[in-house]
Amino acid sequence: MLGLLARADVSVSSDWKLALVLTYLGILAALGVMVFIPIRLAKRRGHRQMELLGAAAVVWGAASAAVFLPTVTEQMKWSNEQTTLIESGYYDPQDTSAAPKWPWVASAMVAGAYAGLTVWSLSRRRVAPGDSRP
Repeated sequence: MLGLLARADVSVSSDWKLALVLTYLGILAALGVMVFIPIRLAKRRGHRQMELLGAAAVVWGAASAAVFLPTVTEQMKWSNEQTTLIESGYYDPQDTSAAPKWPWVASAMVAGAYAGLTVWSLSRRRVAPGDSRP
């Protein structure tokens, strides 16, 4: 008889699902606060393009969620899979070659866009009647 190793996929536990949902909620809450900051800064300064800036902030939040939520899902899924393999005894805990890579370029673009959005929200002040300055 051949001595073959077998591996059965373990179903995803409810603890993992709860951790994923709570992580999603944390990310979405943080992004919501970050979207609110430039809008509040622009409103306080009486920005001329308040509506456009608000729309840009919401689009930034959606783009950020589109970058970070799938990345976190992949990271957590890989971590769960690695833990299962380590517990089976047939896996080297030092081997992280299969780990998903962090999207550094997309993260840098999101950070740069947020910096630009914040600078834009602080850039202009509403022109008062009778004021000739732009």
